[in-house]
Amino acid sequence: METGHLPVLINCDDVAMIVEWRQGPTLSEQPPMPDTINGLAECLAQTYRRMPEVPNYLTRDRLQTMTDDLAADGLIPSAIREAVLQELEILDIPTKIRVGESFGDVSLPNFVWSGDGTVAYVDTMGVVDREPMMINLEKLAANLSPALSGTLFEQVEAQVGGVLSSRRWSVLARVLQVIRSKSKKSAVADRGARQQKMHRAVADLQRHLQQKTV
Repeated sequence: METGHLPVLINCDDVAMIVEWRQGPTLSEQPPMPDTINGLAECLAQTYRRMPEVPNYLTRDRLQTMTDDLAADGLIPSAIREAVLQELEILDIPTKIRVGESFGDVSLPNFVWSGDGTVAYVDTMGVVDREPMMINLEKLAANLSPALSGTLFEQVEAQVGGVLSSRRWSVLARVLQVIRSKSKKSAVADRGARQQKMHRAVADLQRHLQQKTV
């Protein structure tokens, strides 16, 4: 992925990959602020602009089926299931979405500040081949305050488009995916953390359904 926001690949063979060292504090060490969030927005937008638009596979029917399955497995209460299904009935779901290579693990320690205020993604092994732009953006926004994530969405909207009009769909789709993925069987050592993330996602879903606007 050549966007200028990844370390330059120096060498790669069957046993090792060597990339340039990016000096600077991570976004967890020096969190973005309203006057610096544009560096992160530009880093993301450079990636998102390269994504082609494809038919949306997270359709109304698919999300309805996912919701029914989560309720059947006892992962969400029946009241939440009903609220999600009602939301899906009236939701304006995009017919096409941007999908492509993106930064997989968008936790803040994986981004670093450069001296000029730009942001680079340093988890080179974390780049994934295929992920929807909006799901990726929602994942990152979950690591920021609501006010700061709102500014991030606005700036990516200005640079890429198709963001703000899709938010109710993307929030719902991401949270349902998180609940499903974190509920899967895993190693005992990891199970507690996965359960905690799943319960947090259910709480996020409840808050989302209580909001009339995003």
